[in-house]
Amino acid sequence: MIAAEARNRVFDAGDPPRGQLAGSWLAHAELNAIAQIDAERSRAAEGWAVYSTWEPCPLCAGAITVAFRGRVTVGYACRDWISSGLGVLTDTEIGRRHQWQVQQLRGPFAVFAELLVAVYTTEARPKSLTAVR
Repeated sequence: MIAAEARNRVFDAGDPPRGQLAGSWLAHAELNAIAQIDAERSRAAEGWAVYSTWEPCPLCAGAITVAFRGRVTVGYACRDWISSGLGVLTDTEIGRRHQWQVQQLRGPFAVFAELLVAVYTTEARPKSLTAVR
């Protein structure tokens, strides 16, 4: 069952869906998805999985760490060479209380995700480090 889904809305000028951020450096896909999950439910249920096209940055990894408890799977397709945040999962006391499973996804989903990130980045910020790389 999918509890929530979202996308990056950092460069969106319009109104976002209810409960999501847009037009802000905080409007990452992971944060927008987590914001849709009731706080009571996110802390009561165990066994969450967060899947992302891009490796979570420190902000998103921190949000995943704080929002969920117990066993958490984090799957991502594209490695983020600039702002990898997965160290947050285990390098903090709150992170050490979780049972982490981190996996870089492979296969057709990973290829599609890499293309999606390339198209989005080139369109949204054509002169960024990620687009140029």
